[in-house]
This record gives sequence, C-alpha cells and structure tokens, in this order.
Amino acid sequence: DKPIAEAQKSLDTKPVPSGPPKTVRFQYQKVDEGIYVSTLDLQKIFLRAFARAGIYVTYDNGFRPKPKLAMGPALPLGVESRCELFDITVETTLSAEEIRERINPFVPPHLQVLTGAAVEKGDPNITGTIRGLSFRVDFANLAGYKTRDELVNNAARLQAADSYVIKRERKARNGKIKRSAIDLKTSMEALSVLDNGIHFTMAAPNGQSASPYLVLEALLEKTLGNEMIPIQKTGFHTLRDG
Repeated sequence: DKPIAEAQKSLDTKPVPSGPPKTVRFQYQKVDEGIYVSTLDLQKIFLRAFARAGIYVTYDNGFRPKPKLAMGPALPLGVESRCELFDITVETTLSAEEIRERINPFVPPHLQVLTGAAVEKGDPNITGTIRGLSFRVDFANLAGYKTRDELVNNAARLQAADSYVIKRERKARNGKIKRSAIDLKTSMEALSVLDNGIHFTMAAPNGQSASPYLVLEALLEKTLGNEMIPIQKTGFHTLRDG
C-alpha cells in the first residue's frame, strides 16, 4: 500500500537541517490516558514525532550528544492539564504554528500540542520563568470523602494555621528509609472553596512545586496512597505576571 510505504520511508529517513537553529516553546495537553504518561516517555513521544515530521532537532556538543529538549515542571501522575510546556531547539524555516501542524499527526490525541511560540534570545527558560501553578478539584470527584461544609471548614483551618508540616517516609533503592518534611503553608499561595470545587495555587520556585495531592490530603484529612482522585492543573504563573 503506497501510504504505508511512504510512512515507513519517512521513518527510515533521518531529518536534515533546513534552516537556522531556533528554540520554540510549545504548550500541550495531558488528558484521558495521557495523565499516566511519565516525563521520560513524553520526551520519547515528542522526539519521535519531530523525527516522523521530518523536522531536525538540534543536539548539544556533549560526549554523548543529547537533543535540546527541555520539559516543563513534572506533573504528578493522575493530574490532568491543558497547559503543559516544553522547549525544543530545531533547525528549520517553519514557523511555530507550522511545526505544530506537522508534528500533531504523530502525537497521540491525549497529548496533542495546542500552541507554539518562538523563544527569544535572553528569555528565561521554562523553569526560570514559572513561579506558581494553579489546580482545581471538582466536588463531584470528592463524593464519599467529605461534604462541602467539611471541606470549607478544613480549608479555613488550613489557611488560619501558622504552619502545616507533613512528614513522609519512603524506601530508597538501596533499601534505606528516607525521611522528609514539608511545610504546606510555605508552598501554598492561595486556597479557596468555590461552588464548583477546590481551587489552589502552589509556589513553584525554579519551576518546582510540592505535589498538589498534599493539599488534597490535608483537606480530606487522610493519606490517599494509591487512591487517585482527579486533579486538574488550570494554569501557571510566570515572573511577568507579577
């Protein structure tokens, strides 16, 4: 079959540079089964899509050259988002929008690229520009855990506390127990219980934030463990937002 043969040929042919290097920042979604895709697998999926689309990705000059691909802050498994980011340096004359149109046919529907824009020289990288991440948990997903009134009271108690330290223990690969503690009050910038659910914002210095599941556990007064309550990331805040 001719279309299949042409598709196979595109996989066997390595892309070649067709323009000057430029860095593009893409925004993509993680929905449906995409919420279970790890960051490492995301990198493989996007790099494969660029290769199949015939767009040359720039590599660094290290001993083992790596593609110039930088993912945004890692999203905990189980969290849905339509505002995830990655930066990639390519060598092409195509515009950001043309690149998006070329790669999307090779990206699964649950990880589709939504927008793209060139990163100008001197602009901070992803982790350097993001300072906060916003999330929402719908009440419909909390049925059987707490009533709305209980959540309102717990949110007020959490907001009024001077600190809310959460201690964690986990077994490392070498078998040793690692202990950590985090004060949720220093990580949480905003919290409100609205008509449709719980909304909160986590501080993300250098693009890194505490897990949104910690806020949910504090409000539910229980450790979720393997229970995966749907959380939606609704946006990110940058240095330019003030």
